[in-house]
Amino acid sequence: EEKAFIAGIETSKMERRTGCYIRLFQMLEMAVRMSQGQRMVLEHPNIDIMEIKGKTGEILKRKFYFIPKAEPLNLDDLQKIYRLQIKALIAA
Repeated sequence: EEKAFIAGIETSKMERRTGCYIRLFQMLEMAVRMSQGQRMVLEHPNIDIMEIKGKTGEILKRKFYFIPKAEPLNLDDLQKIYRLQIKALIAA
């Protein structure tokens, strides 16, 4: 049965400063894989994944929150990473 898949990003653990890398590309990839039924390991060194519970306490299989942790990087490295990711998205 096809149903909607919802993945949100919780920003409370993200540092609000310039020069931090947020793994947006990895979260997008994880969301796509999870929407296709692939169960991701709920542990990632830089992205926490929080399962959402329904009104009766059951874990909803099609709703998740990603909670990224920002990694400090210099701006040159950030620009390189984001340029490569943009190329990968365009090629997909």
